[in-house]
Amino acid sequence: MKLNNINTRSQCGKLLKYLKTHKRGITTYQAFEVLGIHRISARVADLRNRGYQIDTIMHRETVDGMPKVWGQYVLRGIA
Repeated sequence: MKLNNINTRSQCGKLLKYLKTHKRGITTYQAFEVLGIHRISARVADLRNRGYQIDTIMHRETVDGMPKVWGQYVLRGIA
């Protein structure tokens, strides 16, 4: 997949570098706080379309009686 938008390419580059250096992956919150990426699922989709194998691990817990759900993305390899 060709990434035309320079911001999209930049975000994919930052995300890929992070995933390669952090074997535990990255959460949605971390992507926003550390990399400034608001729509990590879109960037993960872009990287998957380029052949990267990225697993999604969904986490669920209850905090103060409220259900919380978030994703964690882990780089498995390159197809």
